[in-house]
Amino acid sequence: VMDIGWLYQKNAAEISVQPVLDSQPRITQYMLCTTGRNKLADLAQLLISGGYKRAIVFCNTKFTTATLTNQLVRLNFVADCLHGDLSQVERNKIMGRFREGKIAVLVATDVAARGIDVEDVDVVVNYEVPTASAAPAGPRRRAQPTFCTARRRKSGWRSCCG
Repeated sequence: VMDIGWLYQKNAAEISVQPVLDSQPRITQYMLCTTGRNKLADLAQLLISGGYKRAIVFCNTKFTTATLTNQLVRLNFVADCLHGDLSQVERNKIMGRFREGKIAVLVATDVAARGIDVEDVDVVVNYEVPTASAAPAGPRRRAQPTFCTARRRKSGWRSCCG
């Protein structure tokens, strides 16, 4: 591209800009090894002990998403879920409530959550380890909300329960 630019431009000048260190993502990642009965309790403890005001939890299936949401609500979390069976109107309503801070924990399948861009997400949790068959190519798999947080120069946590 540079070679073509030099051929067709008159009096061209090259400008190099150094990246600003403050714009680099500040994301802390960790893994919590848990299984079976302990998984829900460990997730609840993670959310409570972290004092997170806004969390996104990813699951692999619609069934797990709905089940986990019901379990979190029974534990007095303000939670709702996004999955492929929701209409666009329902999805917009849930996302509006999440953006307004009326929902503290959004449980979602990765397909339903594509394109989510919400400010001030404190933690992103992979409740289940993403399956290779469901993973699109690229390093931003399931980390987009965290990266959106980091782009706004905020700190973020990303964890995996599995």
